[in-house]
Order: sequence, then structure tokens, then C-alpha cells
Amino acid sequence: MIGIIIQARLGSTRLPSKMLLPFFQNKGILEMLIDKLQNNYKEYPIVIATTINKKDDEIERLANIKTLKCYRGSENNVLERFTEAAKRFNIDKIIRICADNPFLNLKELDKLISIFLKTSAEYVSFITQDATPIIKTHYGLWAEAITLDALSKIETSNIFYQEHVTNYVYEHPEKFRIKWIPIGLENSNIRLTTDTIEDFKLNQEIYTSINGIDYLEVNDLIKYIAKNTVWVSRMLEQINKNKK
Repeated sequence: MIGIIIQARLGSTRLPSKMLLPFFQNKGILEMLIDKLQNNYKEYPIVIATTINKKDDEIERLANIKTLKCYRGSENNVLERFTEAAKRFNIDKIIRICADNPFLNLKELDKLISIFLKTSAEYVSFITQDATPIIKTHYGLWAEAITLDALSKIETSNIFYQEHVTNYVYEHPEKFRIKWIPIGLENSNIRLTTDTIEDFKLNQEIYTSINGIDYLEVNDLIKYIAKNTVWVSRMLEQINKNKK
């Protein structure tokens, strides 16, 4: 069964509780993502994968309010948390979403799910023109897909791979069936992920300025942002400070 698992915790060192801070119309980023997914993907189970840290009681409370499934596991071993969440709710094809991406593009998510359902690949994700996996960029527009079987093949003793769930897959392509979807974007100075307070404020400003953002074409969004040299300058500053 295919399902959506949202990775969320409040213990960020750079911007604590960023998922729940009021972002748009008094909703936090996590609640906005939940609403988008529940409104558009009613046919799929949606799971919040958070930690056993008491701070994350608030995330479980939000999941309960939204009548979502919630799994609480290891704070540091995100790979284990994801794997156990999938097992708990019988999900063998996982759409992985990070809860700090308010600009998650639903058209691109539709594309990812459609391809994942049709392919025999164990891992499906997007890749830039210079062959960088999208999860290693600052775009914050895309999700990725992986099977439970593929998760079980990841080297679990390495702390880096425990924290960064899918890095092992694209660093060891000989061990997995991988399908890449090219994104065709040239502008690498766009940063829409939310790691710092500077990211949060800028993303809030951009999000508020655009209506109907969820189904805006990615290229149209990038062009819109790129016209604002102040926004791009602020993004570039954060990219340089927060190398992936």
C-alpha cells in the first residue's frame, strides 16, 4: 500500500518549533501541509512520523486534531523512525515529505506518485540538470518516494545515514533500482526550504504575496521569485550560510 509519511519534529537547533510557528492565516507550516495533503490525497493514508521527545507532544496533539495517524520513534535515528512508521501502518511504498517545506508543489507531487505507482523502481525522486538529487538542494518544492524494502537495505550502523534517510540510496546506486525525474531548472539561487528564522520570514513574505500557490507551475514560481532581486539576494545569503 502506498502512503504519505511526513517527517516532523520540534527540536530543530537553528529554528526550534518552526513547524508550529504561525506562518500563513494563523496556521503553522505543518498544519498547512497536512491540510493540503488531506484535501488532495484522501485515498492515501497520511502518517506523521515524530519523536518520543516530550517537545513533540504538540505534534502528536495536532495529528490527533487532524485525525491523522502518528508514529513516535527515535529522535536521532530518522531512518529507524521512518521504517517503523511504515511497518506500523502497513505502508510498503512511501512518499516522504519534510514538514519544513511550505512550498511543496502539488503538481510535482502528483507526478511523483503517478510514476511511483507505475514503476518497478525502489526509489523515485527528482534530479537537477547537474545531476544533484533534489533532496540535497535548497529548493523545498519536491518530495521523494521509496519502498519499505529499499529502506531495509540501507546501512543502519552509520550515524549519517540514520539521520539522512535516503542519502545511502543515491550514494550506492548499484544496490537499488532508481528512477530520476529531471526538473530542468537552471536557477540554483532559489531557496524555499525553512531552516532558519531568516528563511521563515522570507518564505512567509513570498507565500503571502502569491495566491493559488499550491498548483502554480514550478517554473512560473521560480520566474516570479527571480524577478525580485532582494528576495534572491536574501536567499543566496542563506544558501551560503547553510551549505548542504
